[in-house]
Amino acid sequence: MEKTILDGVWRCGYTRDAAKVPCFDHAYAVPGCLDAEPGMFGRQGYACFKRDVVIGGMVELSLVAGLHSVVYWDGAEVGRSVLGWSREEYVFDAGSEGRHELVVVCDNVLDPTDNKELALPTADFYFYTGIFDHVTIRRVVPGQVSRVAVLPLNEKTGEVLVKLEWDKGAKPKELEVSFDYGKTRKMATAAEFTTKVPRFKVWSLEHPNLHTITVNGVTARFGIRTVRTSKRQVLLNGKPVKLIGYNRHESHPEFGAATPEALIANDLLMIKRQGCNFIRGSHYTQREFMLDMADEIGLLVWDETLAWGCSEEQIADKSYKERNCDQVERMVRQSINHPSVIIWGFLNECATQVKPAVPFVRRLNKICKKLDPTRLTSYASKMGTGDVCHGETDICALNMYPGWYGDTCEPDCWDDIRKFLRIFPAFFREKYPDMPYLISESGVAAISGCHDGEFVRWSEEYQAKYVQNVLDEVLTNDDYCGLAIWQFCDAKTYVWNPRHTQRPRGFNNKGVVNEYRIPKMAWNAVTERLKKR
Repeated sequence: MEKTILDGVWRCGYTRDAAKVPCFDHAYAVPGCLDAEPGMFGRQGYACFKRDVVIGGMVELSLVAGLHSVVYWDGAEVGRSVLGWSREEYVFDAGSEGRHELVVVCDNVLDPTDNKELALPTADFYFYTGIFDHVTIRRVVPGQVSRVAVLPLNEKTGEVLVKLEWDKGAKPKELEVSFDYGKTRKMATAAEFTTKVPRFKVWSLEHPNLHTITVNGVTARFGIRTVRTSKRQVLLNGKPVKLIGYNRHESHPEFGAATPEALIANDLLMIKRQGCNFIRGSHYTQREFMLDMADEIGLLVWDETLAWGCSEEQIADKSYKERNCDQVERMVRQSINHPSVIIWGFLNECATQVKPAVPFVRRLNKICKKLDPTRLTSYASKMGTGDVCHGETDICALNMYPGWYGDTCEPDCWDDIRKFLRIFPAFFREKYPDMPYLISESGVAAISGCHDGEFVRWSEEYQAKYVQNVLDEVLTNDDYCGLAIWQFCDAKTYVWNPRHTQRPRGFNNKGVVNEYRIPKMAWNAVTERLKKR
């Protein structure tokens, strides 16, 4: 199943009028975000990318493009997406063998009146317009294996479940299967089968061993590990693991959401070498390279779909719910072979305090479990003890910002902050005695270079003291199964929504490193605390 990568120099144009055909008046790199260019930040419009492709017959085009996107082949529409950050795969007849024109139109236009939208102007991260990841195309061959999914079942025996899909057409009469490019064995064609991996090695944080399976010439990489919960703990390969790490945005001032792979690798290596073991991929499905890197170095990942702060009206909207179900299914299918992914997430800070949210959460959880019963599920809530959906997933997770938002604590009351952090574990311990409890977000903002002392908000000292207290509470409190600090790096956000006064420079400044990955004092505070674990 040979794929051609279509990255490189494309012709590009920009328009703020959807009905206007832009002039493709300059060149641009793909992957790339047009509004990462100087002077483009904050504009809502349509970025149009064009290039020629030499191919013919039935093809599959795969890409991740913008908040919304439309794909044209020789001027005819062949696909569109409203699922931001989700990888789309479009199968169509490319016509006769030869040169064809491919155009991708993507936008970051937010409509606050549309309840179907997965992204609204109130969101606290910036929706870039561009092509975020590799674009590939392949020939569709009837009966060719198009997808290999491997689910580890037993880390002690090396047993795995293999699921296969084929291009439309007659299925092959038999399968040729090999592991780690070793001896091939033939077997009858089946949509799924269980087997044992020969000479297997377990994937773990300390030893992230990986294997490959090749079925009829198509190779997939996977790891053998198990994850489950028991008595408020997360167990990796049967042993308790406390999840400690960061929320991380795919964001950089120069590259937008199309961050280079070297930058992604550097981010993850910084986090791993610091002593962390966990990343929450906020707030959208993670890129393949990011997960490949996590697989390689031994980091655990919460992979999540785009649904930030949805309202009661949206929860009641049939189209909104269908879009969420669609993107959850795509996320699981896309990331299923990555042993680093241990949690499927959805619905960040949504209206889960209302009863209609219960069947919605239950439905999303069911989709995850049907496609992949081997991983855990969760969603990040800001509704505290008023959330009516706790118990519908495997892990209870709360976003908490005592000492920053509201009047919960005075900014210099470190003892009060730690007392606040003990309220919720006690509640969950009583109501959900066996469920693990995770702080999915907690942090405060600091401006790099602001050194006004630990009692002054926005100072590096205050952020460092805050993160130090939250981290110490989680590490010493057995009721917590983990913490995802908000956040790894400063990231662009909107400057016209209600919280704009809390977002100087147009950034969410809660990163423990700044947007260029220069550490703040909080980074050093986390490093020193983790050395004492």
